[in-house]
Amino acid sequence: MQIKEFAAANRLKTKNTGAEDTIPGKYGELADMNDGGLLRLRLLAVPRSANMTGALRNRRKQAEAGGFKIKWRGDSESIWIFDPTDKAQAALAIKLVSAKRKRVVNLTDEQRQALRDRLQSARLVASGK
Repeated sequence: MQIKEFAAANRLKTKNTGAEDTIPGKYGELADMNDGGLLRLRLLAVPRSANMTGALRNRRKQAEAGGFKIKWRGDSESIWIFDPTDKAQAALAIKLVSAKRKRVVNLTDEQRQALRDRLQSARLVASGK
């Protein structure tokens, strides 16, 4: 599974860093591993403070308990590999990184038409017609 498919299936926001597509979060990011459909969970302690370092340690313990495989571990960063098809690991990865979800708006046809009309009138006013 690619990162775009994972993001669409879980309603997550993506970001193109220039080098790769990622799913950013408060405590790190999720990205492609380019290795047999696995994804990478990168936990970061930025900015460096006691609170973020403690959060990183706690999240490392949760990732280890969740069955993630450690790829690299440093003082302020750790990289874990997980299987996105495993629902439990996918949910835990999203939780650990604190990824932002896309909003889903359920509008009726009347509400959609009212929004279209309001947008059209605002564009007319802005163009000076």
